[in-house]
Amino acid sequence: MKKQTKSQIKSQEFPDGSIDLAENELLKERDQLKTILDLSPTSIWFKDAKNNFISVNKAAAKIANRAVKDVEGHSADEIFPIESSNYYTDDLEVIHSGKPKLGIIEPATTDGITTWVRTDKIPWYDADGNIAGIVAFALDITDNIRAQQKLQLSETRYRRLFESAKDGILILDAESGQIDDVNPFLIELLGYSKEEFLDKKIWDIGIFKDIFENIDKYEELKKTGYVRYENLPLETKAGRHINVEFVSNVYVADSKKVIQCNIRDITESARTEEELQRSRKEFQAYFDLGSVGLSVTAADKTWIEVNQRLCKMLGYNKEELIGLTWIELTHPDELSANLKLFQEALDGKIDNYEIDKRFIRKDGSIVYVTLSVVCQRNNDGSVHHFLSSYIDITERKRAEESIRESEDRYHNLLNAAPVGIAVYSDGKFVFINPAGLKLLGAETYDQLLETPITEIIHPDGLEKSLNLFQRMMSGESGLYPVRDKFTRIDGKVVDVEVIASLIIYNDKPSVQVIVTDITERKKAEREIFNSREQLRALNARLEKVQEEERIKLSRELHDNLGQNLTGLKMDVAWLAKRIKGEITDDPEVLITKTDSMLGLIDGIISDIRRISADLRPNVLDYFGLIPSIEWQTEEYKKRTELQCEFTSNVTNINFKPEVNSSIFRIFQEAFTNIIRHSKATKVMIKITEESDVLILEISDNGIGINGALLSDDHSLGIIGMKERTLQFNGQLNIEKVSEGGTKLTLIIPKPGKN
Repeated sequence: MKKQTKSQIKSQEFPDGSIDLAENELLKERDQLKTILDLSPTSIWFKDAKNNFISVNKAAAKIANRAVKDVEGHSADEIFPIESSNYYTDDLEVIHSGKPKLGIIEPATTDGITTWVRTDKIPWYDADGNIAGIVAFALDITDNIRAQQKLQLSETRYRRLFESAKDGILILDAESGQIDDVNPFLIELLGYSKEEFLDKKIWDIGIFKDIFENIDKYEELKKTGYVRYENLPLETKAGRHINVEFVSNVYVADSKKVIQCNIRDITESARTEEELQRSRKEFQAYFDLGSVGLSVTAADKTWIEVNQRLCKMLGYNKEELIGLTWIELTHPDELSANLKLFQEALDGKIDNYEIDKRFIRKDGSIVYVTLSVVCQRNNDGSVHHFLSSYIDITERKRAEESIRESEDRYHNLLNAAPVGIAVYSDGKFVFINPAGLKLLGAETYDQLLETPITEIIHPDGLEKSLNLFQRMMSGESGLYPVRDKFTRIDGKVVDVEVIASLIIYNDKPSVQVIVTDITERKKAEREIFNSREQLRALNARLEKVQEEERIKLSRELHDNLGQNLTGLKMDVAWLAKRIKGEITDDPEVLITKTDSMLGLIDGIISDIRRISADLRPNVLDYFGLIPSIEWQTEEYKKRTELQCEFTSNVTNINFKPEVNSSIFRIFQEAFTNIIRHSKATKVMIKITEESDVLILEISDNGIGINGALLSDDHSLGIIGMKERTLQFNGQLNIEKVSEGGTKLTLIIPKPGKN
């Protein structure tokens, strides 16, 4: 007899072909299960007790960066060489204990790409009931991990700004008024310790009683959300009175109402420059791992089947969801885009799509999801059903929004800051805010971003600054305030005050510097110091000159007036003796004696006039400035061998007496310097009247003035002339002329023009 085939035997045993139908149905269910597993965003794999992959779905193969066939049958040591030993340790723990191990957070690295996953591992039993290996379910949480890292980075930046802010900052609990935080600047400004601030009510701190006199006023702030005092007087703990700008804002951070008080010391800034204003809002966001839901959806948009995770995600039980359409729960703003993709799938244009969208939960709240849809078609191409997965990304969306807001606040703060803020990394500045560009004389970022720091920091402080940056880049933390010099791109050197701190910028350790231009401040300090030195020297010279004048006057009185008066006294005594006796027979003797007395009297009168003229020429009072200068020129001409030429296009001009005296003394001091130092033989004095000023020029043909004397603090004659010039807002210029000699030019504003 001919041997029957297996299919023939089956046909005899099941003539109606039911076994073929069952096998086909089984194959169809397996295909459907495989499709569901491959559709799932959860990575699923089976491993034996020897660390080999038996079966994986597409999501698991994607993490391995390989096709499914290139993972199945291979050892984990080959697929994940870095983490394989850790995986195998967990596998053996599950195999030996027979208990699942859940919630394992671990990296998966292959081909240099790292993916973070949360893995649940449970025992896998063979047909005989023995543990043959493990089955694992892993969810890709890389986006969550990165978002968490970015949030931590943003918080670090915020703390750096909070700690280094040049404004005082108080953080209050809005409900209780209790102080939760205070930054170092406010502690230093007011002289109170941190412990004296923390856990105290704001109205219990003495210095703030004028702001928050009682709880009612504090409640008013909570309602309005804002209070500002532009010039508020405060007294520090040491009793120093200061003026501050006080601004309070109410905002919500981490679902908690807080009040931020920014306190800026404007005492010094009113005299020098405004301090950097900083403000920040405390924020904190929490997010957790998203849930994954699965559903089978009909072509009419109704849910046929849903799992428990989707129910929990949307806030409905299973019975409530089945029969509803996803349109009813989709946020109206996203319905149009979702319907468009769904219709394209119905029309056969696409077989799958993915979209981020919002659903409205049963309680009215919003849940964000990543929706992945795969169309299952009949043989004729029509839609049988849709398989959909849902990943809850609500927390990630909120975290991303918080990060964006934080980054916006951070960059807005940097861009609006009135002082330069820059980030140093890899030997150059990789970020500079607009104030920093202006400080360095640049208009665009491109002019500076690639400029080596060695071209910006002045050579005098370069080595010190580079050592500081190197220490900070090596991990040394803290704030480092230093004074330095920067070289602008136009070559100009500016004095700066720099505060440096270590931050993470673009995922790399970097140094953030806050730079304040103190060039004008240092210039003012130097000018004040020099002015004080000049005043001290001038005062000493005035004392010396006064003493010399006293000695000179004493000698004049003793040597000339004293001797003449003594002689006059003797003559008067002689005459009195003769008058008391008999008048001499010789009248010529009396006449001779009286002539001698008159001569002495004339000498006394001449000495008194000369001494008076030296103290203050009365010609200045009687004839005015121009004739006095002309008279004094003639006097100098008589006393010295100088050739003096005087020219003027004005006969006289009316200045105040004190102005006339100052101009005349400058003229005398200039002539004195010519006589003492110039070795000149000729002096030219020229007075010219212009529309708004009178110009006095004195030039000689001597050896010329030494340029160093013009800025020498010990050149007291020149300092005295400058001080007198400032009294009437004039201008004094002394210079060595090319053809030899010195020229002094004094410009005097006319009355009413200064």
